[in-house]
Amino acid sequence: MSTVAVSALRQRMIEDMTARQLGAHSQRSHIYSCKRLAAFLQRSPDTATVEDIRRFQLYLAETGTSICSRNRIMTGLRFLFRVTLRRLDLAAEIYHLREPQKIPQVISPDEARRLLAVADGLRTRLLLRYVAAGSSPTVAAGAAASAPFTAVSAAAAPNRPAIFLSILHPPELHTGARLRTCV
Repeated sequence: MSTVAVSALRQRMIEDMTARQLGAHSQRSHIYSCKRLAAFLQRSPDTATVEDIRRFQLYLAETGTSICSRNRIMTGLRFLFRVTLRRLDLAAEIYHLREPQKIPQVISPDEARRLLAVADGLRTRLLLRYVAAGSSPTVAAGAAASAPFTAVSAAAAPNRPAIFLSILHPPELHTGARLRTCV
């Protein structure tokens, strides 16, 4: 059994987090954030100044720390300064960054045409349409049963934008009707 000396500041922060019923992972994360600041300052975080906080945030940005990690670190420091140390002047200097929204990559209609043009058969084209739809394909209402190619449709998932592909088929499969794939 090892006896690890815990500083008074860390013990007080752990007590504050426990009193507010923060989970074990949040507590570890907040303590880690304080360790990062202490390592950067090479002294205790309770001696930090407004300029130290600004330099630490610039340091995180310059070292390529991801936005998610920077926000997590700043959340731990904000807890330290607002709750444990009651240093609202320092807590006010901490800012969070908005993470850029990740937009799903969607192929253009021209890329869809070229992809279907290299497909070697009807089965492959249908499978490509199925993958593009992201759901189980259903035969569109009113499609002729004898048509060599039927329109495929699927309901869009709530977290995905609706995508409409208008695909022209090779002349040998064209029956005179314009066929569409809708998601």
